[in-house]
Amino acid sequence: SIQNTGKSLMQISAPFTALGTVGVMSFDKVSKALNTLKTGTGATGRALETLKADFSAVGKVSASSLDGVAAALADLNTRLGLSGSPLQKMGTLFLDASRATGEDLKGLIANTSKAFHSANVKSSDYAENLNKIFVASQNSGATMTELAGNVAKYQGVLKAMNFTFGESLALFGQLEKSGANTEKIFSGFNGFMANASKNGIS
Repeated sequence: SIQNTGKSLMQISAPFTALGTVGVMSFDKVSKALNTLKTGTGATGRALETLKADFSAVGKVSASSLDGVAAALADLNTRLGLSGSPLQKMGTLFLDASRATGEDLKGLIANTSKAFHSANVKSSDYAENLNKIFVASQNSGATMTELAGNVAKYQGVLKAMNFTFGESLALFGQLEKSGANTEKIFSGFNGFMANASKNGIS
């Protein structure tokens, strides 16, 4: 019954649009960023050219540094297998989320990717669920990185309880607001499930 409310990530992304820096940066800075992209993905040939085009597209609309853009795209490409328009969209959203919240970009992408994989989130639903993480963070005071990390860490229990991705975020948000010890609570759930399984209870 917990409802998430608050400004969406899509709304806070709008003011950052058209503040890009690719067009005004020096060749050295662009070259360095492209090297980060190449090294981070290991891509060559046509795949690398596609990533370079993605880098240029995101760099033109993002207010983040070129190194940040390259790092974000490299991590999203390797962790979620994104390229082309989906990579550009998610790269922009993650960069804006990091700027708006002050959270470490690398950690945010790492934990969110783990959460998406563990919860079997479809790639077409990545943007919607990243927005849910952002809103849950706004409502609870917990960081996006922390919320995503908990979804990944306790996915076994969450699936057993038939919690959706959004419901899981709302639960962790409420636990954070109440000051509850999430690790202790879910350790108890894990112990209960293990004992139930031993006793043939499903």
